[in-house]
Amino acid sequence: MERFFADLTSDVVREGSFESVRELVADIEKYLADRDEQPKAYCWKAGRQAILEKTKRARQKLEKAKACSYMLFSGPNASTRSRISGRIL
Repeated sequence: MERFFADLTSDVVREGSFESVRELVADIEKYLADRDEQPKAYCWKAGRQAILEKTKRARQKLEKAKACSYMLFSGPNASTRSRISGRIL
């Protein structure tokens, strides 16, 4: 799915400038109709093990980010840190 939307974005959305949503929708529908006439299958290039390893690394980074967030926004000075980070963001 990600590859399809990347193609749609590069082939239609970024390529043109649209004066209305109706014009954008028309171009997307034309893209889909053209694609349906000459369909092209997407093939997985990554192996099962590579996908699982990437998922594991992403999960580890997410857990680390959660732990950092918890440490930053809990504890005796949490309200001060929240106000400071709110201004920075």
